[in-house]
Amino acid sequence: MQLLKISFTLALTVSSSFTVIACKTRRTTVDVAEVPITPPPVATASAKAAAVRGTDESKATLLRVNDLTFPANPKAYDRIALTLSSSGEATQDIYDYTLGDTMDLVPGKTYSLIVQTFAGEVATYSNVTCKTSTEFVAKSGFNDLKMTLCAGAAPVSAVPSDPGTSVTTPEPIPLTTP
Repeated sequence: MQLLKISFTLALTVSSSFTVIACKTRRTTVDVAEVPITPPPVATASAKAAAVRGTDESKATLLRVNDLTFPANPKAYDRIALTLSSSGEATQDIYDYTLGDTMDLVPGKTYSLIVQTFAGEVATYSNVTCKTSTEFVAKSGFNDLKMTLCAGAAPVSAVPSDPGTSVTTPEPIPLTTP
């Protein structure tokens, strides 16, 4: 914005009244130049949000347990434990699993999945006590599973323990002969 400065020169006449003799106008120069700001370009997607995935996620092989089926009149439970094992790999124990969480798999490998529910520290339901198989072959992409559970607990060796506690097995006692 430019400022306009006007100066008046006044003279005193004999009649004691003021009269304007001259009028000067001067424009001040602008010291600050305005630079237009251009906003960054807006990115738009041509596909639906569900179809847009990162390269790693779309090629990943993941296990996701979405639902559990119980017998009639099921007891309440407060936690789900999973044990995922495969030959040649370390067993993955999840003490407190949330339905819908994912776990990494290797496509084409056969896995054994043991699912148990607990009320406190008491096992209430398991898929080991059912007649259904606990094994599946991982396919590429998402492996969405709906597990059927039956009353009863899995063997102690199949139950993930609380990470805050340690489970130890006693050392074998060597046999001595007299």
